[in-house]
Amino acid sequence: MKTALHLYRNQAGGLNEVCRRFNISKSTFLRHLRGTNKFSKENIKGSGGRPVFPPELEAELVKYILQLERVLFGITKKDLLRLAFQLADRNGLSSNFNADTKSAGRYWFENFLRRNPEISLRTPEATSIARASGFSRPNVEQFFNILQEAVEQKKYD
Repeated sequence: MKTALHLYRNQAGGLNEVCRRFNISKSTFLRHLRGTNKFSKENIKGSGGRPVFPPELEAELVKYILQLERVLFGITKKDLLRLAFQLADRNGLSSNFNADTKSAGRYWFENFLRRNPEISLRTPEATSIARASGFSRPNVEQFFNILQEAVEQKKYD
C-alpha cells in the first residue's frame, strides 16, 4: 500500500493503473489516500478494533509485567486478564471486558501478546525458602569444586 501511494502521489501512474498493478480495489486505495481509513494509516496496520488502553498506559503495563518477571514473580494468563480489567476500570476506560468475571477477553489477550512479543507468560512454580536461600555464590562454588574433584578422581571426559 505504501509503495502504491508513493507511486500515485509522484504521478508515476494513474489511479486505475496503480490499483490494477498492486491488485487493490479503488475504494480501499482512495480511503488510504484520503487518510480516512479508520484504523490504518498507510503502513501502520490496525489489529482489528479500537485498542482499550492508550499506548502510554499499555507500555506501563508491559513494563510492570517485565519487572515482575525480573524479580522471579511469574504472572499467569488469568492474572494478566484480571490486571487489565482492573487497570481499565480504575482509569475509567470504556472496554468490552467481562464485568461478571472481572477480566479481559481472549481477543484482547491475543492482540496484546501480538503487540508485545517480549512478554512470555509462564505458570509460576513454588520455590521453598530453603531452596532459594541455598542458591548462593559460596554454595554454588562448593558444588562445582566437589564436582571437579569427582571428575578428576573418576577420570571422566
